[in-house]
Amino acid sequence: MISLKVSAQTSVELYFYDACKDSVLSLEFELYSYSEEWGDLKSEGSKLMVEKKGEYFGSSSILRWEWYSVFSIPIDISDSPILDTLEIPNIGMATTGALHSSEFTYLNCSEIANGYEEDYRKDGSLRMIGEFSDGLPSLISDYNSSGVLKEKRFYSENGSDYKRVEHYDDNGELWFYEIHKNRKRKTIIRTYDEMGKLEDREVIKH
Repeated sequence: MISLKVSAQTSVELYFYDACKDSVLSLEFELYSYSEEWGDLKSEGSKLMVEKKGEYFGSSSILRWEWYSVFSIPIDISDSPILDTLEIPNIGMATTGALHSSEFTYLNCSEIANGYEEDYRKDGSLRMIGEFSDGLPSLISDYNSSGVLKEKRFYSENGSDYKRVEHYDDNGELWFYEIHKNRKRKTIIRTYDEMGKLEDREVIKH
């Protein structure tokens, strides 16, 4: 007896709109699933095949000045096939691209982010508000496609470690928050509900 396993695949073809240059780009990208068991997928050019539908992050990078600006955009893969153009955030983290380099900064298009910065989508909705000092973030607030606050991230002085992360519900009300204690070889994360009651404690070793 021969058993055949048939899986329905979804064709995904993505392009990216860069508002900084008012142009549509064809970039290689990766899809990261919310469920770790799904694994990560890499495109060939602008296309790839997905076996499981659901919510993913599409991730890629573009060269801005001498930096590689890295970005990720949520995408819901529920239809078949997918042909879409996603907007690249104007403000985002960038690296040198050098192997093993830890050097990074935040850019607004090709300028180093500094002071109070805002980023808007093409439809005019607010995407992000950030506070920066010569490219290093102290606070970044993200907003959903309706312009409702979804998350606030407070950073340590080095701009790479979180001190506090606040999560908000669909009405923009505080849902829960995390306090991060960063040590040399580990990070302790305590999660509290909206009333300040401790819900969880996690230790991440580096």
